[in-house]
Amino acid sequence: YPGMKILSSAVMPGGYMLQGQAAASSAAVAGFFTSEMARHGWRDESPQAPAGLPMTSLRFVKDQRATGGNLIPDGDQVAVQIMITPSG
Repeated sequence: YPGMKILSSAVMPGGYMLQGQAAASSAAVAGFFTSEMARHGWRDESPQAPAGLPMTSLRFVKDQRATGGNLIPDGDQVAVQIMITPSG
């Protein structure tokens, strides 16, 4: 997301984790990632959010890879967690 501050990144068993924070709403960040991932050929498999849950979950699949993310409102910002893993 443009202007997102990267707080940490790590190699995890079976994938990679990125954590950041953006000065935007969850809806704006989700819209950006959904649009950009589709533009690059990723299929959106994001789950429907249960009513009343403040966290937004995203999931995209392409070839043998999958990426998922959680967007968690934090005041006037949103915490962003992204995990990239082999598909399966």
